[in-house]
Amino acid sequence: MPMTAKYLPFERWPSRPNINAWAISLKSTALIPLFMLAMVTTVFAQQKGLQTTQIRQLDSRWFLTVPTAEDLMDSLWRITETDLDAQLEDFRKSSQHTMRLYQRALHRYLEELPRVQTSDLARQRWWGDFDRQQEHFWNMWRAKFDQLFEHHLQSVWASSFSHRLEKTIPLAGSPPFFVTHEFGDVVINGSPIASANLVAEIKVLATSQVDAQRYAREVTFKVVPENSIVKVSTRFPDVRPKTVQATSVLLQVELPQDCPLQVENHFGDVRVQGFTKGLRARTSHGSLEIHQCAGDLELHNRQGPIIVTGGNGPLHAETSFGPIEASNIQGDVVASNEFSSLSLKEISGAVNVENIAGPIEVVNIDGDAWVKNHLGYVEVMGVMGDLHVSNSGSPVSIADVMGQTHIENTKGGIRAEKLAGDVIILSRNGDIELIIDEIRQNLYRLDTAFGVVRVNLPSKPSAFITAEALYGTIDSDFPLEIKKDGASQWARGKLGQGKANIQLDANNSNIYLISSGR
Repeated sequence: MPMTAKYLPFERWPSRPNINAWAISLKSTALIPLFMLAMVTTVFAQQKGLQTTQIRQLDSRWFLTVPTAEDLMDSLWRITETDLDAQLEDFRKSSQHTMRLYQRALHRYLEELPRVQTSDLARQRWWGDFDRQQEHFWNMWRAKFDQLFEHHLQSVWASSFSHRLEKTIPLAGSPPFFVTHEFGDVVINGSPIASANLVAEIKVLATSQVDAQRYAREVTFKVVPENSIVKVSTRFPDVRPKTVQATSVLLQVELPQDCPLQVENHFGDVRVQGFTKGLRARTSHGSLEIHQCAGDLELHNRQGPIIVTGGNGPLHAETSFGPIEASNIQGDVVASNEFSSLSLKEISGAVNVENIAGPIEVVNIDGDAWVKNHLGYVEVMGVMGDLHVSNSGSPVSIADVMGQTHIENTKGGIRAEKLAGDVIILSRNGDIELIIDEIRQNLYRLDTAFGVVRVNLPSKPSAFITAEALYGTIDSDFPLEIKKDGASQWARGKLGQGKANIQLDANNSNIYLISSGR
């Protein structure tokens, strides 16, 4: 298991060699990519002659108030000692290459900014492409950083020792099990067995081989039966020799698959698979992965991703600074995130999701869906029930909703199509585009301020249409009665049998009724 900064308590970092604790704490909290992104954006935009106020206007997701680029770079390069100049130079060149790639994409954004701001649909597609490029660039950068940091740890401390600790606990039935751990990964598998099998892979780095061996052998398991609950924790020695600089423990547990399970970890990943009676898991500064588990799933993370596949039961997931990905869940899902993406796919139940400063993707939901976001793109495809969306600062794209659709967006465009129920779309400072491929006896109400309204209808629609454009115009491919009053226009008319009720309002902009046969 790689020995990386996230597994080490901060008080155990050595005084020599002089590793900059501030930079390491950035890496352990997964903030270095964000700081590098903000630094590159700021420096490059300033090279283009933009002032700070203009940089803030590019897009909220790409600006972060940080120290100067010179301060960040100096702190980054002080992570290692000068005896690793060759490795640092290689890392510097790799980082510069990654930043050049990002600069090219950012340069394209600055050039296309005037055009994409005039079209919400173009902006949605552009941001999707740009997000994928940005994610690829920073994955490259972080992989190189991990490689260098691993090499540095191994070169600083001449002595390391690995020790394997095993323990088997006989169990009467399938009692609730509570596992606590720190400074290493936890892997727990459910199996058709009647005991708890514990394995710890212990690794110690020290300047003395003798102290490394002694300290590693003193790491033990603590097993406490309490009120029919079995509690297992990893215990470190109370006294740590000064020559012992860092420790990491990979904990592997095999339990009866029908044990109710609770897991807590700090500074490490958690991976759980194959349990049937529910799970509560919490970690920080690491990933949380749950696969093929049944029962109530309650998952909490801080500064790390949550990934769930194949759950059979309700799911509650909450994290920050890391993506949430859940798929093939047989139950309701409640999920919240901050500063990263949130993706739900193939959910057999209702969903309720909330995010801040990150995109949301919701695909193939069998029940109702409530989606709330701020400063992040929202895409919803395939909802069997009703859909409620609230967003601000970024576009919204909706398709294939069988129930009623209610969308509100502030400062962002909305695009919707293939909606079977009543539709209410409210927007401010953004365009609305609605594509109606089949006329139903529904209400379609679209209202925007400072944005264009576009409605695409079949060539021979059956609808009663009322439209009002204050300080704008109405352009229709269909025969409507249009009246002008100064800088504003009103329109109404019955097309065919008047099956659908279409109500359109636009303030300070235009309304377009477009025939699919055009």
